[in-house]
Amino acid sequence: LGPDRIYAKMKKDEPGARLAYLASSPFPTRNANCIHTMRMCSRLAGGGYNPILIASKSDELTKLPDDIFGFFGVNPFNIALVADSGNFKMNGILQCKEGLHRGATHFLGRSLVGCYAAALAGVPSVLEHHTPVRAGLEPVASDLFRQRSFRGLIVISHGLKDFYLNQFPQLKGRIYVLPEAARPP
Repeated sequence: LGPDRIYAKMKKDEPGARLAYLASSPFPTRNANCIHTMRMCSRLAGGGYNPILIASKSDELTKLPDDIFGFFGVNPFNIALVADSGNFKMNGILQCKEGLHRGATHFLGRSLVGCYAAALAGVPSVLEHHTPVRAGLEPVASDLFRQRSFRGLIVISHGLKDFYLNQFPQLKGRIYVLPEAARPP
């Protein structure tokens, strides 16, 4: 099962379809998750999904390179940065709000709270998680996974898939393993 079959549920060919990719960490940084996020959005753009990366603004790179896409070695796509509230839950809500403001018709990303807010708004969402749910957020995850507009969970290993299925049986048939592949620097 490849990414294109999963993302096809997002109706990329629908006129006006707009995919918001919600980052769970500040942007930009030199961290691996930022590089992965940039590559994901670039790949989605190349596949015709018209993504917009929505992330909280990082203070790590105080001056962005003139060519942010060249800096990360990816093809261009849209980016929207929101102020970092200092609270990851609020950041997810602010990112969802920004995506809706920019006309997002589908949400994908690593922000559990952002994807939950999108699902509560009735907008189709797919969550990508590389770890178990953070302690205390199990009720949020459980409710997200029950929403009609929630389309699926992407994890990076079969062990993580088994973990999620044991903890959240409602994910049966809506959890996909896509091993993370890193390109050598």
